[in-house]
Amino acid sequence: MNFVTLQPEQMHQQPKIVHLTSVHTAFDVRVFHKECKALARSGKHVVLVAPHQRDEIVDSVEVKGIRSSGGRFVRMTCTAWSLYREALRQNGDIYHFHDPELIPLGLLLAARGKTVVYDIHEDAPADILHKDYIPRRLRRPLMWSVRKLEDAACRRFSGLIAATPTIAERFYSINANTVVVHNFPMIDEIAPNEGLPWNERARAVAYIGSISERRGIREILQALALLPSGSPAQMMLAGPLSPVSC
Repeated sequence: MNFVTLQPEQMHQQPKIVHLTSVHTAFDVRVFHKECKALARSGKHVVLVAPHQRDEIVDSVEVKGIRSSGGRFVRMTCTAWSLYREALRQNGDIYHFHDPELIPLGLLLAARGKTVVYDIHEDAPADILHKDYIPRRLRRPLMWSVRKLEDAACRRFSGLIAATPTIAERFYSINANTVVVHNFPMIDEIAPNEGLPWNERARAVAYIGSISERRGIREILQALALLPSGSPAQMMLAGPLSPVSC
């Protein structure tokens, strides 16, 4: 990452886009590297308000650090309130938020006449069915309620960004300003394997991301077992491990 200094007068001559997240780290791949940096390269003044230890400017993105400590309830209340106050201080031209728990914040900004964009990384209502901390009997009623509330809120936002076409399909009839921004890897983040030709590299299959049943770890392992016995491959997993039920 390149640390640069922009003069205040340079920043304020550009359209100001404020990204907001309470869940993701300041240097999250989608939020920071794919979206914030792309906007900064296009000449926009980009501010990212996120849990972070300090304020700094990285790769022309102004990072405003918000303290985040405690559990989920604290994050959804105290952290969200800190984000909202900082969002108002920033007085952006566009506000772009990334977490379902920040929908109330987005609605408050929209009520003030702000341009608000909701970045939908996942199907949040469907994910409720896989939350172990929610009693099983409550999951479906809660999923239905969250879906209704999210649908109603999304009608108020200026635009929606979905991470996949499947997610976007649900929102096209709710908000005409719905687009897909895929989470494909960036070419420059895939480092070459010391220049080895493909036929000289070890046989391996890599998975990067959350390792859980929800993300298909069982199916991945079953697929690995389908490889020909004469062509074994090593499975490499990288990411946080969630408990897998037997």
